[in-house]
Amino acid sequence: SANEKTIWVSSQITPLYDSDGDHELLGYMDVVRDITARKYEQEKHNATSYFLERVISSSPDLVFIYNLRTGRMRFANPVFERILGYSPQDIYAMDDHVFENLLHPADFDTFQKHLINLQTCEDQKVEAVDFRIRDRQGKYYWFSGHESVFSRDETLAIKNKQNTSCKDKSLLKNCYRLFQISLST
Repeated sequence: SANEKTIWVSSQITPLYDSDGDHELLGYMDVVRDITARKYEQEKHNATSYFLERVISSSPDLVFIYNLRTGRMRFANPVFERILGYSPQDIYAMDDHVFENLLHPADFDTFQKHLINLQTCEDQKVEAVDFRIRDRQGKYYWFSGHESVFSRDETLAIKNKQNTSCKDKSLLKNCYRLFQISLST
């Protein structure tokens, strides 16, 4: 009926034996805990995670997480494959050479300086950088990255950085993408 409410429980059943040495089973003890609140929080978290995953996956923008300390991509959305021909697995396989492999050689030093500058960037301040990325066929596309500190580690170094990037130089002023760079391991 409409008034019924589901209650989630966790149950732990323990056998009870006599203590006179023959270890005869006397029965069972059941400890039941109400975990309804925890389950609802978990469902809420799962729904939020699913929503964010769908937004990121369906975004026309490149979305990725890059670890500044290790130099490795931690996440790349499917747009890499649609725009550049690289699957997320291809990006991860580039290990710590992803920017060496993909950035236009003329943009590499500028991009590296930009990454260094981000380490002292104030929280919530947006930094921008324009760069070209090579697709699987060797053609370069312009992107505009709009980045800010996402989180810092215990030393206050940038842990994650957010970025928005846009394909096609004519659209640079209108495009924003999410991009995180991490300084933690």
